[in-house]
Amino acid sequence: MRALLVAGSARTESHTRSVVGTVGEYLEAEGVEVEMWDLGERPLPPFEVPFHKDQSKIEDEEAKQFIDMLNDADMIVLGTPLYHGSYSGILKNALDYLLKDQLYEKPVGLVSNGGGNTKNAQALNHLTTIVHTLYGVPMQTQIGTHGADFTDMEVSNQDILDRCERLAKEMVRFHKALA
Repeated sequence: MRALLVAGSARTESHTRSVVGTVGEYLEAEGVEVEMWDLGERPLPPFEVPFHKDQSKIEDEEAKQFIDMLNDADMIVLGTPLYHGSYSGILKNALDYLLKDQLYEKPVGLVSNGGGNTKNAQALNHLTTIVHTLYGVPMQTQIGTHGADFTDMEVSNQDILDRCERLAKEMVRFHKALA
């Protein structure tokens, strides 16, 4: 089993990356091979319309590698900061590279971090719609965090850690049920 974790924050040191990485640690504990694509460190170039129906026209090597990693993954975790009541533009740009059924029957974990003391489900709700549109399966367990859930950029809230573990187990169970 393979998982691709996508951290959709433009900041290289981010709470979003931290919580996505924590889910990845729990996936590894379940025997899943985990790879991280951090859009803050490896942003994709702006999506272009010719790629919309034909990924073979993509020339950028980073974008090709992102697509290959996504195709090879059995499960996906998408993480985003809450920006203006929704998910980040760099995550939207990455998702625009995908074909309409590219997540077909893949379990997708969703994670959002609100700034300050705000845990907000808006980004999670929007991503749920996107995942459905791409024929993926958003997991029932979703994770919303805020600054107080972290100590020195690490998840420290036990409830959030428990949710990360539950999400990882849910994704593995779903994948195995379809295998």
